[in-house]
Amino acid sequence: MSKGKAAIAEGDFEMILIYAFSNQWGTNISHRTLLELQKLLKNNISPLNQGEMSQSDKGVLNSKSSQGEIEVLSPPFSREGRVGFDFKLIYFDPKSFFQKYIAHNDYDLIIGLGDMYGDFSKIRIETQAKNAYNNQPIYPFSPILIDLSIPLIENYDSNNFAISANMATYNSNWLAYSIQLHIDQKHLDTKQIFLHLPKKSNASFIASQIKSLLEINNII
Repeated sequence: MSKGKAAIAEGDFEMILIYAFSNQWGTNISHRTLLELQKLLKNNISPLNQGEMSQSDKGVLNSKSSQGEIEVLSPPFSREGRVGFDFKLIYFDPKSFFQKYIAHNDYDLIIGLGDMYGDFSKIRIETQAKNAYNNQPIYPFSPILIDLSIPLIENYDSNNFAISANMATYNSNWLAYSIQLHIDQKHLDTKQIFLHLPKKSNASFIASQIKSLLEINNII
């Protein structure tokens, strides 16, 4: 395991949102990785929570909503019974997603997954978002660049992860920037991680690497 370091701050996370951008067919790497992550993290349900959960509560994939989103619902759980996860998919425009799930909710940690275009083989841990969307400002009077409030990541496998400060200027960047501006303006303690995923990789492998990254840095 190679070591690297990214960002600042750490803490106990009680409610974590993990979202992924999806194409209309649900075949892209971020969509498939989110579903694999849901399976992996379900295996961490504590015996107490397993006994309390009914079969219908154990996470369902709903049909596409009128807002162009699909929700993957799950109740609070973790290895220690202290962390809850929300798994959600985003189709098309991220603005309605932000208003519905970010603007009026108080998550401890938000993890975003997006497809990385180009010939890259590593998962990119993004550290900055840019006030730009298709060459236009997202918020005209806000900072050009904004640092993401990444929790402390002291250990990562440099064979599979890379640190990046280039999110481009499309949907992933729009949402990461909007989330961070919301966190900063509201003076929230929420942390944010955004991972760009290599589109030709195996979803199960990527999900296992993400889970390992979160575990070895005591994030979950």
